[in-house]
Amino acid sequence: MEAREAARNTVSSPSVLLACLLLGLLLGGLRNPLLWTAFGAFIWILAFVSTAGDAGSSTERRLKPWLPWLAWAGLSLLASEQPWKGIFPFSRWLTLLVFFSLVASRWSSADSRRWLAGLAVAAAMLGLATLVVPGTVHPRTGLMPPYYNYTVFVEAAFAAAALAAIGHPDGPRGWKAWGLAAAGVFCLAMMVLARSRGGIAALAAAASLWAWRRGLRRQLAWGALVLALAAALSPPKVSSFVLKLDLSAWFTRPAIWKAGLQAVADHPLAGEGLGNFEKGFLRHNFPKHWATNYGFSADHAHSEILEIMAETGLVGLALFAWAFWESFRRVARRGSSPAQEAGLNAFAAMSVQCVYDNMLHIPALAMLFFSSLACSQADDDASCSGSAVRPGSMTLLRGFCAAGLILSLTAWLPRWLVERHVAEARQALDPARRLEALVRAVRIFPADASIRADLARAWIGAKPSQPGRALAELSAAQRLNPTNAVTLLMRAEVLLALSGSPGHPDRPASPAAALLLNRAIELEPNFLAARLLRAELLALAGEAASAGRELEEVVSRQADLKDEPRYTAYDDMILSLDPQRFEAVRGLAGGTQR
Repeated sequence: MEAREAARNTVSSPSVLLACLLLGLLLGGLRNPLLWTAFGAFIWILAFVSTAGDAGSSTERRLKPWLPWLAWAGLSLLASEQPWKGIFPFSRWLTLLVFFSLVASRWSSADSRRWLAGLAVAAAMLGLATLVVPGTVHPRTGLMPPYYNYTVFVEAAFAAAALAAIGHPDGPRGWKAWGLAAAGVFCLAMMVLARSRGGIAALAAAASLWAWRRGLRRQLAWGALVLALAAALSPPKVSSFVLKLDLSAWFTRPAIWKAGLQAVADHPLAGEGLGNFEKGFLRHNFPKHWATNYGFSADHAHSEILEIMAETGLVGLALFAWAFWESFRRVARRGSSPAQEAGLNAFAAMSVQCVYDNMLHIPALAMLFFSSLACSQADDDASCSGSAVRPGSMTLLRGFCAAGLILSLTAWLPRWLVERHVAEARQALDPARRLEALVRAVRIFPADASIRADLARAWIGAKPSQPGRALAELSAAQRLNPTNAVTLLMRAEVLLALSGSPGHPDRPASPAAALLLNRAIELEPNFLAARLLRAELLALAGEAASAGRELEEVVSRQADLKDEPRYTAYDDMILSLDPQRFEAVRGLAGGTQR
């Protein structure tokens, strides 16, 4: 019995939880679904092992405030258009909150000190990686592609933690203090090199909070004044570098936030369902005024608060805030230990960054976030607090852990199946096989506009062709993504085929098709294929001069756009032109274009 208890304590020890966190940070943040599945399953096993004794009681108590929000998130997900899409994020949140419950119930002050040391190593390694690992899409992404924000999140958390630990009256001294200070300065330098406004702002906010808590309010005011003067007197090149004015065209967060708030207004009570923010965003997409207006899409709100509100509604946000407060109110106040202050300051920095960015969908970053909250509450009695779990409650806890383990192991399947079906459809040469694969995909993700559009193409290419079903799918896709000009063009082409035009000048074109075509060009003025079709319809209607002007516009825009970057498949469809069809339309218009 004693040997079994010792084995249980070893497996579920704080050191194992800390190792999970630090290893996860170095493994890309566990962004890969299968990698997170393995870690998530291990966390559930740790939770199962920890159900006995005092630790099980404390873990249960820490998790209870979150159960109402989890229940509401599950209900809102079931009420959404595509619940299967939210299974993975629901499982991720559930696993992360269990991780937090384990950490908060078992970590002592000594474990928090080890957390700070481990975070120093992880932050330094991640910072160094940004110097040597080339970014695949954006520079300085290091081990956490595709954005530098993720590494900055860790660097800001550590720099804030190091400041609080060193500045504490009982904080580390000698080589330990110098080591923390050097690592903190290095992280700050990496944030400046990455030109991360968000990370620097988060660190500044955490430093301000620390100074306020330490009673350094006069120094804080002087520091704010010095920074304001430095900003006002800095050369234009410095201001441009810090504020990233040269990249202002890429800064779309305010527009994303506006679209997110509009999505909240659509479903204020229950939201879109976990994992479905993009569905709400697409209904309120905004023009980017690049080569294409609506090639951009956001699957996250760039604000954890807004994303929770958009996906679980105002009720979900209220329940989340209540659970958060219940977990936060035990935070140590002034006079706490250096490790507790370090955890609190790191938590403050990360909380600020979460206001204007999405970080918690990266599992290891969410683990870091919740572990910092646990560190701010840790004490030497953390591992033995609470009372023993009653047998009936233990059985319920173990059943909960077993269910969580099963969910964690299977939550990745819906998305994987959809990706597999879509890939199969794109590779299939047989129209029937392509159609079957896409039908299976739509059954799993019925509110995915792009899959609906692919299914419409499959109905058109079926043997025999099914234009009526294609129109139904295109109508559904247009409802889900009303600013997608490609879908409008497809609907126009199907209507023209049903009306007998183009190709049959003796039969009038569908007025509805013309309206759809005009709307597509209104949304995407650079839509070359849509303009070419409009020129064809004008030529068929006997308006050769108007058709010629439209063809001239096609030629002019194609020349202007030849060097424009194409980021998405949508960009390719908008900017591409079939030269053979162009020549045919030019001949139809009377050869007026050279």
